[in-house]
Amino acid sequence: MENRTNTAVIEITDTSVKFAVGYCINKKPVVVYTKCEPLPEGAVVQGRIVNDALVKEVVSRFLNIDDESVRRKVNDLTTIVIPPNGFKNFFSVKGTLGSDPNGIICPQDLSNIVNQALKLPIPDGSALVDVIPSKFTVDGKDIPLEKLYGYNGKELTSRLSLHTVSESTLNEQKITVQQSGFRTDRAAVAPFCAAALIAEEPECPKHYFYVDFGARLTSVTLIAEKNIPLENSTFLSKGGDDLTTYIANNLLLEPREAEKLKLKFGYQDAQYSFQLPIWEGVNLRGESVKITQDDLNKVLVNFFNELNQYVANSIKTIHDKHDKANPKDFVLIASGGATKLRGFIKLIAPLKNAVKDIQLYTPKVPGARDPGLINLLGLIAINGESKEHTDGSFRGMSTLVRQ
Repeated sequence: MENRTNTAVIEITDTSVKFAVGYCINKKPVVVYTKCEPLPEGAVVQGRIVNDALVKEVVSRFLNIDDESVRRKVNDLTTIVIPPNGFKNFFSVKGTLGSDPNGIICPQDLSNIVNQALKLPIPDGSALVDVIPSKFTVDGKDIPLEKLYGYNGKELTSRLSLHTVSESTLNEQKITVQQSGFRTDRAAVAPFCAAALIAEEPECPKHYFYVDFGARLTSVTLIAEKNIPLENSTFLSKGGDDLTTYIANNLLLEPREAEKLKLKFGYQDAQYSFQLPIWEGVNLRGESVKITQDDLNKVLVNFFNELNQYVANSIKTIHDKHDKANPKDFVLIASGGATKLRGFIKLIAPLKNAVKDIQLYTPKVPGARDPGLINLLGLIAINGESKEHTDGSFRGMSTLVRQ
């Protein structure tokens, strides 16, 4: 089934605000507009909005898209990618008797089940972001979602995932976007957005560890059933921008020069008896220096030694919480903006000691083949799928927060 209803999605990260407009065809996102606006330093720290005035000013720019046809599609309504601060996934099983007089299961039945979940108490300090129905049974028989509506039966039961994050994080994100001039109708946690996109790949494993390497944050999530995040570990405040700072500090360069070296050369392990310098000039000590690829490689390896150790420890922590999650049986799928670094897969190769295999994921969406856009693309896919399988009265997700 095709769905050409356009949806606008937004993500506020530590370094930028990302925005996209698109629709979904056969669970695949199609993008008609993308833009990224940088944020001032310190406006958002570890997913927390510190200076809401600065963030609102940046978010409000997306209300005035130059392309009028795209602006009409947005209609000031957007959905939000929520950072996984304090992420917890609770499970519940709910059931309902069929509401259709013809004795068939209809979208309203699933809506009734989700509404039951919305009334469940949430632990103090947490707020409900998503209610994700899965594993449907009708009169005790397992039925896939694509065959659910119109199926003859009296009682529908579903297993529900309740995605929660810290209450303050959700409040900050939702209120900031709304006070910037947008209306919001739903939200989804970042790792669920990414997993929704990866799930549509034919080679996607049923269970895997997803590692998001961002600009300032790196997080690890155990994904089950292709798209359900089970557990998000404590994230590390290190990412691609921190790597730039690390290069600058270790090679005594201005940050802009360090960024150029990172983007242009990255990590290359080809061995030569003689190396031409990749940078020549005066460093911050006023010394004339020549920097080779080997010099840059050593700095990159040292930075990733710490990052890899964090990821390995996170995998072990998740394994300890889930006895059935043997890391050696799981693939590690890495994505996020920092994975664009040349030689990235070689830099995280030591993690093969902790998992079955390592794969890099780059979106295959025309016009948006950027791992830094994975969460936005996944949310477009989620929006399209929910509209495909439900009527207009059911959203499948909630942006409930305590006021």
